[in-house]
Amino acid sequence: VSMNLPFTVENVYYTLDGIMPKNKNNENKDDQAVEKLKDVVSSYFQISKTDLLSASRKPNIVYARNICFYILRTEFKLQLVKIGEIFGGKDHTTVNYGYERIKDMLNENNNTKNDIQYIKEKLLK
Repeated sequence: VSMNLPFTVENVYYTLDGIMPKNKNNENKDDQAVEKLKDVVSSYFQISKTDLLSASRKPNIVYARNICFYILRTEFKLQLVKIGEIFGGKDHTTVNYGYERIKDMLNENNNTKNDIQYIKEKLLK
């Protein structure tokens, strides 16, 4: 199957996603977990879920959105393309950039570590 995409692991998963049968039970659980993440992050940063999913470039909204990207990638093991779809059709390169920004900030900034730790704890409750 050719989709004129470079041959990467991400693109293989993306291509197979439309072909492979899905386990509806797991998909439903994933959807619920993603919704809970959006709720927790929007509440924690005191922004609306609409803002979180928007194209806004306000620093506080971008930071919260990037935190979601990071958690969905590291904890949920979601593909960049899937994360982009969840956030209103964002390109996978945008998602990757946000993920990398948070990864870099974790090495520089204790506040970022604290934010992520708090959100993870809330997700487990």
